[in-house]
Amino acid sequence: MRRILTKTFQARMLHYKTDLRALKKKVLKDWLFFLPVYGLLPAIDFVFKTDLVWESYYFVVGALSLSSLVDLYSKRRLHQLFFDTQRKEIIIETNTFGNHLKRQAIPFSETNLQVSRPVTKFQMKEIPLTLTFYHKRKEVLRINNHKDGLPPETLEEIREKVVAYCNPNLAS
Repeated sequence: MRRILTKTFQARMLHYKTDLRALKKKVLKDWLFFLPVYGLLPAIDFVFKTDLVWESYYFVVGALSLSSLVDLYSKRRLHQLFFDTQRKEIIIETNTFGNHLKRQAIPFSETNLQVSRPVTKFQMKEIPLTLTFYHKRKEVLRINNHKDGLPPETLEEIREKVVAYCNPNLAS
């Protein structure tokens, strides 16, 4: 009985899901990459007996590391996105690295979308497309490749589905 309900439920919904485990690994690897860089200056200072490291160096490095970890854990990332065509609403599930799950449903008629494309070539490599969902005028979620780990093709597909179902006011 459960399989039948799941199949009928999925038939009326378009579903997009991010791989949070892979995204967490990638972000933590990026963060851990800088730890040896922070330790390089004290190592050079120790080996060559120079004055490269000042007294407050360790406090600055600690504060930068702590602030990057706070930023890493406080960002809301897309967990799942559903287009429920029967109820005519978009269901957005977000998650933080602290595993605080939040679910919000936005009716198609009240959904607005802002599409941002990069300006420079460097930005194009880093963040190819950013989708910002609004419920009326309140920002609900900002989705991009760098933060949420979705490929550019999936972001473009989500944009097309929003345009097809919601007819939002697009601001590019």
